[in-house]
Amino acid sequence: MRRRLPPWRGLEAFEAAATAGTVTGAAARLHLTESAVSRQIRAIEVHLGTPLLLRLPSGLVLTAAGTDLLPVVVQALDSLESATERLRVHPRAPRLIVGCEPALAERWLIPLLASVPPPEVVVVELTLLDQGSGRAVPHLTIAWQDISEEIQMPASPLPDAFGPVHRPFAPEPPRPWAGTTRIHTRSWPDAWERWDRAAGQDDDSRAGEVFMADLALALRGAEVGLGRAIVPEALVRGELAEGRLIAPFGFRPLGRRLAIVPSDNAILPSALLPVRRDFIAWLRRGARTSPER
Repeated sequence: MRRRLPPWRGLEAFEAAATAGTVTGAAARLHLTESAVSRQIRAIEVHLGTPLLLRLPSGLVLTAAGTDLLPVVVQALDSLESATERLRVHPRAPRLIVGCEPALAERWLIPLLASVPPPEVVVVELTLLDQGSGRAVPHLTIAWQDISEEIQMPASPLPDAFGPVHRPFAPEPPRPWAGTTRIHTRSWPDAWERWDRAAGQDDDSRAGEVFMADLALALRGAEVGLGRAIVPEALVRGELAEGRLIAPFGFRPLGRRLAIVPSDNAILPSALLPVRRDFIAWLRRGARTSPER
């Protein structure tokens, strides 16, 4: 609902006249003519339906209504002036909203932000790619996408090699299908089919199957020994080096590549155009120079 506020200029003129004690003093303070100040005060009095100032030969005198209103107006104007002055002296940095797949955010982007800070002017707000539940539409999306022959995709900042990983077998006898259960992800439903074709393997009908919503959950399933998941090599280098995961069949290109894509459906203020450009350049530099997990 629209606020029922009196004329803004009238409030300012009233406060200046009440403080100065004369219309002449108020006009000098506001850099206006005396007639302009008088009109603005009259406009607010008409709006309120009551006089605020009495014009006497000795100067202006507050009415009862003016006495009640003046401290409220002074406090409001002081608060507004203080807030705007803080913003003028310390302007807020533009906020770039970045949408990222959970596994990429957890295992690559967040560690990258910690180890190689982005340009100082950038304030990053990470969000999931799912735009439901009131989430902001990202200005930039970071996700694995299929390589398209029709659309030229820039080189990926991360290797586009994928393969099945799982936890090393325990000394005790494993549970049935412990090493062969296939963990599928809804976000990449044909990953195992692509792997079978690329590796020249046949689908193992004896293997169990588990379905996860996304790569982050599939990776967690592999880590706890649920089964094998097709994952990007770049996201599990640390686990492989420490022996927490193994990749017995290696990694291969499977027609996917990490894409950093400006969003077409996001409202991007002009001030954020260079910010987004610099952030993309920082991402690509950081991917080349950041230490492996």
